[in-house]
Amino acid sequence: MPRARRAGRRSRRPAPPGGCPPPCTPARTAGRCWPRADPRRAPSSGAGPPPEEAPDAINDGQGRGTIVYLRGMAWGRESRALSAALASVALWSTVATAFKLGLAEMAPVQLLFLACVVSLVFFAAVRLVLWRGIAPLSSAVRWRVAALGLVNPLAYYLILFEAYDRLPAQVAQPLNYTWAIVVALLAWPILGQRLRWRGWLGIAIAYGGVTLLLTRGEFGGLAFDLTGVLLALASTVLWAGYWLATVRVSAHPVQGMLAGFAVATPAVAIVCAATTGLPQLTPTNLAFGVWVGLVEMGITFLLWQRALSLTRHVGAISQLIFLSPFLSLVLIASVLGEELHFSAPMALALIVAGLFVTGRPGAGSSR
Repeated sequence: MPRARRAGRRSRRPAPPGGCPPPCTPARTAGRCWPRADPRRAPSSGAGPPPEEAPDAINDGQGRGTIVYLRGMAWGRESRALSAALASVALWSTVATAFKLGLAEMAPVQLLFLACVVSLVFFAAVRLVLWRGIAPLSSAVRWRVAALGLVNPLAYYLILFEAYDRLPAQVAQPLNYTWAIVVALLAWPILGQRLRWRGWLGIAIAYGGVTLLLTRGEFGGLAFDLTGVLLALASTVLWAGYWLATVRVSAHPVQGMLAGFAVATPAVAIVCAATTGLPQLTPTNLAFGVWVGLVEMGITFLLWQRALSLTRHVGAISQLIFLSPFLSLVLIASVLGEELHFSAPMALALIVAGLFVTGRPGAGSSR
């Protein structure tokens, strides 16, 4: 009997790298395979590795060092996902302030040109670092992604910057935030995802907030530049259309962004040279170009993708994005010195509430 038991234990040794046999559970995005935990065995009382890598049980009582992947590594992954998501929210909350400060120094197309150059260099560097893990684009996908580059960043950011140039940041930023509502509206004809009553309720709440924002509670007419308002709303349609179009494109995000900026940057340079002229490369202009190019268009995008790839609770992590516009209002008031009208935070609260209701399960359904 003792020999039989030892033989049984020998047969349960972890399999060598290169494949996961049925008794193994692959660790998400870790590229390794860990044996399932035996619920009859208690965790080891040893000190073990740091919490991020600490398994629930080390050793199987016979000194063979069987490592079990359980709460320790899962908690480490979730903490890294939360850190990346919060960093994204904090960085995104600065972009409205960056837009206004940059537009005080340059024309919209000049700011866009510098930001596109910075983003192009950034994604090219990331592509070089990850060259082994990213498959090359097929010819058909390459042309499609290149065409989307004319929508974003070229058309989208050019229109958005023009809106910010005409409107207070406390107005332009909440208006731009309604792009998610436009996605819900366009998903019906494009993707066949019909809205249910909860989705329509969320849309009504959000656009009620837009009405309050634009009229400042005095419903006799608009309180702001009509062209700026139309440009801000048009930017939401462009971004929503771009987002829905990328759903059908099977390309690595870094590849897609790099191809888009490779097409958009020369186009922006031509528009810039033909209209306002290329921007002067002063330290101030370069600083705003780097700020917008990295924070709005570059590194924050990768941080958010990282957060979503690490977490097992995508819905909960995604809700953190609702913090960004409120943090942005604080920066708009403190850094830009805009005197916040009482309607701005109230309208933003309605817009975010509408987005939350529209995004809840049951708000929409796929046909």
